[in-house]
Amino acid sequence: MSQRELPDPMKITAHISIVLLVLGLGIGAAVRAQAPQATMHVPANDAEYVEMMAMHHDQGIQMAEIATRKAADAGVKQLATRIVDAQRKELKELDALRAKPTGKPGPAHAMKPMPMDHLDKSSGREFDRMFLSMMRDHHRDAVKMSREAKLTAAPVKNFARRTVASQGKEIKEMDVMLKRIG
Repeated sequence: MSQRELPDPMKITAHISIVLLVLGLGIGAAVRAQAPQATMHVPANDAEYVEMMAMHHDQGIQMAEIATRKAADAGVKQLATRIVDAQRKELKELDALRAKPTGKPGPAHAMKPMPMDHLDKSSGREFDRMFLSMMRDHHRDAVKMSREAKLTAAPVKNFARRTVASQGKEIKEMDVMLKRIG
């Protein structure tokens, strides 16, 4: 009868450790997937601001997407692409900030609808000027909403501060482009 070699105890321990690790990772993922998502509660003013900014960003994206297709000036096209990318990213952040409101809402800020039919019908330099003017006004409205909002939740206040800074910078960029295009 031949004697069978016994496995090395270190190898057995390593194999068992790997199996336990894999099982642990799988169980942890299953628990996280079933765990209820925490809902952030914010005052009604903050929730209202988040909703208005989400609608505002939707409009901005619509306008900028038109410009990515129609702009004659390469710089205008690049700006429009950056705006689409930035506002899509910010929309995801706004979605995360949406919450069940608490408290009384304050005065609503009326968002100005952007008449995009004229924009879609124009072309060339006329389109570029119209897009830059409309987007500049659109950004100014976002800056105004962000400055005037009576916000209390830190993440929402932080979003508003960043909106003022980033869109203020883009407003200046649009002013320069408008002067260049004529």
